[in-house]
Amino acid sequence: MGNSDRVVNCLPKITIVTPNYNLGEFIEETIVSIISQEYSNLEYIIVDGGSTDNSMEIIKKYEKYFSKIICEKDSGHADALMKGFQSSTGDIMAWINSDDILLPGSLSLASNIFSEFPHIHWIQGNQTLLSEEGMIVRSQTSRPMSRIRCLMGDYRWIQQESTFWSRALWDSVGGFVSKTTSLAVDLELWLRFFRETKLYNIEGGIGAFRIRSNQRSATSATKYEEEAIYLINKELDILSDAYFSYYKSILPSMVSTLSHEKRLHLPQKVKEEDLSPLRYDLEQKCYVDENPISTRRDIAKPVKNYMRRDTVDGGFRHLWNINQGKRLFIMGNGPSLNKMDLGLLKNDIVFGCNSCFLLYDRIQWRPKYYTCVDTRVLPDRASDILKMHLDYPDITMFFPEFLRVYDGKGTRTSTKDLIKPDSNVFFFNDYPADNKTLPHSAFSLDAEKGLVIPNTVTITMLQLAYFMGFKDIYLIGCDTSYVVPKSVVQDGPEVGSKEKLFLTSTEDDDPNHFSPAYFGKGRAWHNPKVEDMIKHYEHCKVVLDQLNVNVYNASVGGELEVFPRVDYSKLF
Repeated sequence: MGNSDRVVNCLPKITIVTPNYNLGEFIEETIVSIISQEYSNLEYIIVDGGSTDNSMEIIKKYEKYFSKIICEKDSGHADALMKGFQSSTGDIMAWINSDDILLPGSLSLASNIFSEFPHIHWIQGNQTLLSEEGMIVRSQTSRPMSRIRCLMGDYRWIQQESTFWSRALWDSVGGFVSKTTSLAVDLELWLRFFRETKLYNIEGGIGAFRIRSNQRSATSATKYEEEAIYLINKELDILSDAYFSYYKSILPSMVSTLSHEKRLHLPQKVKEEDLSPLRYDLEQKCYVDENPISTRRDIAKPVKNYMRRDTVDGGFRHLWNINQGKRLFIMGNGPSLNKMDLGLLKNDIVFGCNSCFLLYDRIQWRPKYYTCVDTRVLPDRASDILKMHLDYPDITMFFPEFLRVYDGKGTRTSTKDLIKPDSNVFFFNDYPADNKTLPHSAFSLDAEKGLVIPNTVTITMLQLAYFMGFKDIYLIGCDTSYVVPKSVVQDGPEVGSKEKLFLTSTEDDDPNHFSPAYFGKGRAWHNPKVEDMIKHYEHCKVVLDQLNVNVYNASVGGELEVFPRVDYSKLF
């Protein structure tokens, strides 16, 4: 057995089934969203119902990635799913329709959670929607769902493409999807799952549902609701004596779909079933389940509610997709800026960083966004940053809530001791990438939860740019090449045979930025590791490509070749 075999065998096998019929327009994006995650123990099964468009041409293009391809006429959606699942062997299961996608990192996330929490058999991620063109237009934490909520008529919605379950759960409810159900195939399965176990929400994206024209779920919404109510009323007839006895005072005699207003005023007994979402613990760098494990299947014990902690000082939610579809220039501070006509940017949105304010005597415009994350630069330049905020209060600024000292002792200091909270100033949590789930753990999709600690500040800017909805991003001044002058004093932890992490300049001789005084006399900075920057850029590109976000390198020269290059002067 080779090393790769040992890696595969230590991961649970994940089965994904994709049913398809004449959705060649979207199926390639679906396939790529799954196979590009490079999960090493994936069983991917495609079931095509005899498409007459270009679907099979696309499927054959990716033939080597599929465990099985089934192409034959079927009797409908459920029949196609069963053909796939009947031949499956995975420990974890899901289906992704051929117009929807899996989000980056979702396979590793599912693997980690099912492995870490043996009592969890069914999970759902954020409610995430795609436009027809493939842009994420909404993503929010799913609200709690339970059996009693469904029985009360509160069944909207468990997002199917954002759901994984265990083989054990599948087998315990009969191992099938109902062929007698026309549209509410997913809900019929969920109701059987609820007889056995609870549904856990995950604070994070798993899959995304595409809103498009001629959609079956949209054109048949009334039919779906009729089926849903019929299935839930049938469920009322098979309740165990213990379950019925506990809830008989609130159970309806006949179920109807609850309005949003009525959902908000359900009895306390219903709310007692609500589980806290699994959350990512920024201190422990892991997912945490705050719910007590109940040993009783029919009667739920009350559990405490987990109140989500928003990002500091008001949260980031209003910034989500605020610049949807627009273009952005992310400005590094390399010497190549001296070779560019920066005046061309006067009508564009620019994201600046670190000591970009040293340029202000040369340019007539100011960046719309600004960040500084370096734990030596930020304290060193705090007074300059505060002055910039006072002079230009319209610049939206972002800072990590805490600064890590990297002294080997885990020392952290509060950024608010340096930069006072104010309007248009935001503080975010940060956390390291998980080396076991790269590349997807290297890029955060949710600034509210936190941002991945970057190997260069540009990566913080890219994460925030994605969150704010920018579609086309141009990097300028990102030269990605550094020289440490001999005049620099080095101390702190060793990062090489003759190099140390902490640098302090003794002369105005900085060759790495647009001004020799940038890291000039008395300025503190870190020993740059270009190879780590490049690797982090490469991880980010994988994720951004899957999200249909275009990143280009418009810098003049430099050594960053991860992103396609474009001519800066031709962008205006």
